[in-house]
Amino acid sequence: MNRSKDPDQASIPPLATIVEELKHQRALMQQGFAVMEKRFERIDKRLDLLEKRFEQIDRRFKDRIKRHDQHFFWRVGFIATSTGRVIAALPVGESPAGRLQNPGT
Repeated sequence: MNRSKDPDQASIPPLATIVEELKHQRALMQQGFAVMEKRFERIDKRLDLLEKRFEQIDRRFKDRIKRHDQHFFWRVGFIATSTGRVIAALPVGESPAGRLQNPGT
């Protein structure tokens, strides 16, 4: 009788070949991880630069708001002072409405 080998058995590579292929895949994975680590470091640097830029912008906005508030208070003070002077310049005892009704007096 002629015994033939099982066809499934013939397609399985030897264990040494599998081990070598796994070592090769492991080395490729480690290289990929190293590349990704470098990329993450570059991204971290870019994020740090962006954070510094946003801090500068935030500081600039705070300065502008502070300046805007100062100008607002100056304008309110000017308006209050001007209103006080106009009221002080009005004659005592007369209302502005009465004066408009009798312009000759």
